[in-house]
Amino acid sequence: MTPSSFRTTTWDPLLIIAQVKAIRIDTVSGWTLALVWCIHAVLAIPVLVLVLQRAKLVLDFVVTMHGLHLVIVFMYRHTLPTSGLWWLLQIIHCLIMTLGGEWACMQQEMKPIFI
Repeated sequence: MTPSSFRTTTWDPLLIIAQVKAIRIDTVSGWTLALVWCIHAVLAIPVLVLVLQRAKLVLDFVVTMHGLHLVIVFMYRHTLPTSGLWWLLQIIHCLIMTLGGEWACMQQEMKPIFI
């Protein structure tokens, strides 16, 4: 078996540093976007309560919103997202909004009505 001749004679520290920085930037921006999506899910719960006011409507609204988001992504990229982490983030976002929105709407519905 012939040994590889790829950069066997040159040690390039600048290339190594550039590769490490590129990996760190991708990882940091990806985790930051995921965190922003999760924060958005939590901050959207009061909006769901104000707009929908009924726990039964939350699941339909959230799934429709994510479906429209998927259509817009498809129209922009001309392909469905292939990253498993993207799909996982969408599922987590949908779960947070649905469960939190239903809980908040139920709390709103249980308040006594004063006449």
